Amino acid sequence: MTYDEELSRLAIELANLTTMSPRVDTGELALVDDARVSVRRLCRQVLKDITGEASVPEPLLGDLITQPIGSTLGLLNSEPASYAPTRDPAGWLDYAVTTEAGRQWREIRRHAALAAHEWNAVPAEARPHGEDAWPVVADVAVLVEAAALLDRDLARAHPDAAATGQAYARERDGWELALAGEHLRRVATTGPLPEGAPLPDGRLDTPIRVRALAELPRATTRLNHLLRIATHLRPEGVQALVHAHARSLHSVAAVLDQQDGKDALRPVADNIRRIAKSVNAISRHTRAFTSLAADDPRPLHQVREIRMALQQLDGRGAALANESERRAVVRSVQPALSTVTSFRDLIDRLVSHGEWCERPEFQPQAQTPGLPPDDPIRGRLADAVDRAAKQAELLATQLPSGQPATRSGPIPGPRDVLDTGVFRRDRQRPRVGRPSRPSIG
Repeated sequence: MTYDEELSRLAIELANLTTMSPRVDTGELALVDDARVSVRRLCRQVLKDITGEASVPEPLLGDLITQPIGSTLGLLNSEPASYAPTRDPAGWLDYAVTTEAGRQWREIRRHAALAAHEWNAVPAEARPHGEDAWPVVADVAVLVEAAALLDRDLARAHPDAAATGQAYARERDGWELALAGEHLRRVATTGPLPEGAPLPDGRLDTPIRVRALAELPRATTRLNHLLRIATHLRPEGVQALVHAHARSLHSVAAVLDQQDGKDALRPVADNIRRIAKSVNAISRHTRAFTSLAADDPRPLHQVREIRMALQQLDGRGAALANESERRAVVRSVQPALSTVTSFRDLIDRLVSHGEWCERPEFQPQAQTPGLPPDDPIRGRLADAVDRAAKQAELLATQLPSGQPATRSGPIPGPRDVLDTGVFRRDRQRPRVGRPSRPSIG
């Protein structure tokens, strides 16, 4: 998923937490601490990267008025007071949870970490700067306000909060940061916000981690792309790729057998199995070739990620896949068929450019000088890859309507997801005049 998608999911999880009791069990306090820190670090990094402003240490109210970004950065620099006796972050491992609020904090922690990971993958030159950065500032300010007020609610609700002697400090910390987030959001939205384009994926030429089947269509599309830009693949590497892709096609066909519209998708599943058989046959003919150059590892890494996700589904059985998983697999059909065509183009390039050569035991007999050599090995390989590609291209034109499904509309940002009125439900204080927005950079 991209930075924008992960940030949207983070906002949704924060919004979900506002609708339930913030109370968690004592054993979940380490998770809560880790999630709170992850959100603050994400907001601090994004604000710092796009504005370049220096943080104001221990800002006062006057600093907030004159330097809203620097003051918010100064408050974000201090990590929240811990609830757990010791903080031992679990890294990418999941914490055990027992309450509904604990589950929400676990999702908040996960999406904050993933959003930070995706943000770091965006090239610095592709990030918005100057006046174009205000939409990002506004989204971060909403997250700061929401997370800080959830901190305050947690400080009030947890039974152990008062016993630690830090209840007041925690609640004050939440109020200060919430006030800074609210003021920064109002400053950012004072003027018109430019329509920011979605941030590009900074790793278009690298494999994608497949953490869930929902990412299968994007990962299969990336495999198709990596095959087209691969610097070199040895025959053994292509054998491994086509074997893995054939197994993936069989897994996709098994899911199509379980779809509601079986009558419409049954021919598609049968055709996919025939294509998988043709793809598998390619490997028999690649054994006659060799190459001394090193493999480009990216396609192999990507196909392993795809296979790991589908193997989990195969282990459970396609009949046990939920509706969202089935939809993701159906959306991956089109890029999976395009990948077969990419195999043909890749092998044709490797053979025609002389990057592959026949093994001595498969080389044709010497021919009469001046006559074209009779090379059945190359001919059989070309026929095999062409047969599989033509079958895939034909099926791609015959897919039922609605294939592939695409996302419609822009990704909702935190400003669209989080209702700031909910966070101000018990905040009764007079408003100051409309602030003026400073320049960034």
